[in-house]
Parts: sequence; C-alpha cells; structure tokens
Amino acid sequence: MQDNANTIKVSYPEAFITVKEDKRRDWSEIAVYVDPVLPGAGKICASIITHPCKGAKWFVHDRDTGCRGVPFKTKKLALWAAIEAAKDIEAYKHHAK
Repeated sequence: MQDNANTIKVSYPEAFITVKEDKRRDWSEIAVYVDPVLPGAGKICASIITHPCKGAKWFVHDRDTGCRGVPFKTKKLALWAAIEAAKDIEAYKHHAK
C-alpha cells in the first residue's frame, strides 16, 4: 500500500506565490497558485505542471497553453516557466505594486 501513497509538498518560492506538489510513484503534478486580491477569496491557480510517468517530459499548462502544455526536459525548467506564468496573472501584478 505504501507505493500508492501520495506525498504533498508545499513551498513558497516568492512572495504571493505558493507551489503544491502531489507526487506519487508513477507521476507527479505541481500547481502554482497566486494569492488572491479580494479578502476571503481562494488562491488563484496560475499554472499546472504534469509529469505523466518516469522518463517523460514535464508539461506546463497555463492560461495560454491550456490542455496542450509546453514540454520541458527538467522539473527545474518547468517550475521556472510555471512561476513566470504566475507572474503574468493580474492578482500577482497587483501584489507586486
């Protein structure tokens, strides 16, 4: 049963940005959120990184790419692209002022 257990890691790489990684044995998914502007609102999902299986590329899905996703060779590059996509969200721009 331990093989199918998921692990969720939460990190805060920059102010106003939260990264949550759901990692399982065969795949992982990473969501990049921006803090909301309105009080009481939920976090805004700016981009998703999917890694379907071992040996596959990392795919970044954001509001511009949608379900197609943009492939990256490494997790580090995919995370950089996902965070850059989050910085393009209006809520992030509002916080950055």
